[in-house]
Amino acid sequence: LAFRLRVIPDQVRERGENQSRISRINGNTHLMWRHPLGFVVALCVVWSASSFGLPGQRVRPAALRTRHALRMAEVEVSSVCIVGSSDILTQLVVGKIAAKEGIDASVLTQDDKKAYEANSLMYGRKVARAIRDKAGEGLDSSVKRCVPRVAGDLSDRLVDTDAVVVVATEKAFDPKVFGNAIIADASKCTKVVLVSKHGASSDEGGGGGGFLGGLLGGDGERSAMGVSEKAIGAICEERGISFSIVRVGSLKGGGPGLVEDGAALYDWGLDKHWYDTIFELGEAMTTMSHDRFTVGAAVSKGDPVEPETNPIKAIAQKEKFDPSPNDTNRAVAGAVVVAILQRATAGEVSVSAAAGKEMAAMAEMRALVDKALA
Repeated sequence: LAFRLRVIPDQVRERGENQSRISRINGNTHLMWRHPLGFVVALCVVWSASSFGLPGQRVRPAALRTRHALRMAEVEVSSVCIVGSSDILTQLVVGKIAAKEGIDASVLTQDDKKAYEANSLMYGRKVARAIRDKAGEGLDSSVKRCVPRVAGDLSDRLVDTDAVVVVATEKAFDPKVFGNAIIADASKCTKVVLVSKHGASSDEGGGGGGFLGGLLGGDGERSAMGVSEKAIGAICEERGISFSIVRVGSLKGGGPGLVEDGAALYDWGLDKHWYDTIFELGEAMTTMSHDRFTVGAAVSKGDPVEPETNPIKAIAQKEKFDPSPNDTNRAVAGAVVVAILQRATAGEVSVSAAAGKEMAAMAEMRALVDKALA
């Protein structure tokens, strides 16, 4: 209660548009002041803040913060909401793999039309039409699927979610949106996984200079990702939420989950319908080849992969499917994100492409992540 007294007023000011939330928070604060014990504890917290922190700084004892974060991290994830500043394909891959692992997965979409497109990309047009038309006979009820949700529905879903995945592989995610619109609603959230870029933890950012470097996600944008992930991590730490980072390179591939005749080789990636939406020949060939020959996983701890700083070399690599530390298969990245979600403790890993004609099963993927973080 005393901790909430220090934190809540700022949340109320930042989220002034939500009157019902403000009323509920204010009500809790007033109850604390009316309770004699709450008054005494509050005085202790104010004294500790003035003694060990700057005036007005929100201070949380390190031991309490650590115990709370570890306790939160040990909770098994049964539901996850996936949001992102860009790269809807990676969001859908994460959602599909999470659903296959028995997790109730939801991904944010703009409207019903986009929800239909999302289902088409994940499960094919036949299934998407059956979901849209609510034709139960066209669906296999034994299959757990990721559910695309519009903003209002997702907000309701956030209230009961255990975990949030934030995909920021192309553009930094606004920490204010995360704090005020995502985590503020996800009151039961115990885990957050941020999908970011190789090299974003460096203040220099990397990725080459000038106009070409900017196109490749270098310099300003990569540095902005680093600033964003530090701010999001601080918000999670403040609330006692387990915070992990999965770093990726240039994302390639990501499907198909099922081959054309329906025989399941593995159903981790997007449906073959996605391939039909790629109209540029070079990109289509690279995408399909990456999914055939480069679905191995190279997982390392922290942020050790140096981004390609030469824009010319980076552009030349865009249409290659051979394994490169600066590339990551999208489906492999999604599997690593889910493996991190399933861990008891948080961690930071980087994922690079490796040779392989078949993706590792989730048990193997969890073992790779555990080995990297050991």
